Amino acid sequence: MNHIKFFSIVLLVLLYSCSLKGSEEYKITGKTSYSGKVYLNETKGYKLIPIDSVNIEMGEFVFTGSTENCEQYFLTFEKKKGAFGFFLSNEEIEINVSDEHPYFSKITKSQLNIEYQGFTNKMNELVKKQSEERKKYYAEKEQGRRDSLLAILQNYGKRQINLGKQTFESNKEKPYASAILANYLKNYFSHEQLDSILQTMSVEAKNNKIAKQLMVEIEAHRKSAEGQPYINIAQKSPEGKVVSLKEVVAKNKCVLIDFWASWCSPCIASLPEMKEVYEKYKDQGFEIYAVSIDSKKENWVKAINKHELSWIHVSDLKGWDTQAKTDYAVNGVPTTILINKDGIIVAKNMHGKELEDKIVECLE
Repeated sequence: MNHIKFFSIVLLVLLYSCSLKGSEEYKITGKTSYSGKVYLNETKGYKLIPIDSVNIEMGEFVFTGSTENCEQYFLTFEKKKGAFGFFLSNEEIEINVSDEHPYFSKITKSQLNIEYQGFTNKMNELVKKQSEERKKYYAEKEQGRRDSLLAILQNYGKRQINLGKQTFESNKEKPYASAILANYLKNYFSHEQLDSILQTMSVEAKNNKIAKQLMVEIEAHRKSAEGQPYINIAQKSPEGKVVSLKEVVAKNKCVLIDFWASWCSPCIASLPEMKEVYEKYKDQGFEIYAVSIDSKKENWVKAINKHELSWIHVSDLKGWDTQAKTDYAVNGVPTTILINKDGIIVAKNMHGKELEDKIVECLE
């Protein structure tokens, strides 16, 4: 599945140092067509925290300083939306900022970043092609053709996993190997496997703040795995009423938690299928409890009305900082969790006929 994602980067310093030998400072030189200020940001959860800023002068900017660890930082711009992430260590880094969007900027000096960017370019191309096929899948009405398109989607998923695994295995001593683990592979490992991988890493790596975040996510995966009891959510409806998952589960035989957002194109693409399933089983004890990752109420409510979504909707409008996302180890949207009448999680991220069959099983 292609998830719209705001990436949470894990950077673990393994046996490979990404600092330039003999250098005690970094120098970031950028070329851009943008104007105004440019900000250097560290991360705190899903938030970017500015730690320095400079003015863009004659299409160029320069940051200097020093850092103890090789971490990922982000550049943001005063007059342009978006961000560009890169690994920062005590070395010279040169960046050509994309006119289209900061995300598409290119590192021209820094071997570590050039290598990692080569990997992400290949991965992004696979994701783009998968997204195109997904649109075809949701638009197709003939079941035989849908099955064929689903097989194509699954193949693109496998290719993404294989690319991630091969690059990870070939570059285990480099910091971006752990970024690959965090951004592209962690959803395909069990929490036990992820925990085992972390145990093989150095004490220094595990003391990294992002590594600790991954450990938090591993624990959340344990608590929200299939076979575990659901975790309650209590957020407000568009009308301002607090609706708890607990009361919804108590009234129904089967509840689907749907993490989504108005800006998420895969979420929107899946709505016709979701509406069809809901209309078919809503009178038999099936309910959808949709948790929005939106931060703006206007956009959230507009999407609900535009697409005529008649099931339960809640949000705390905290975006990716919502506690429900952390509790259920949600790394991207759409994410779905199916709960049976006993309050047990019986499925995660099922779709199509597989999901419908599971719903029918819960309703029996």
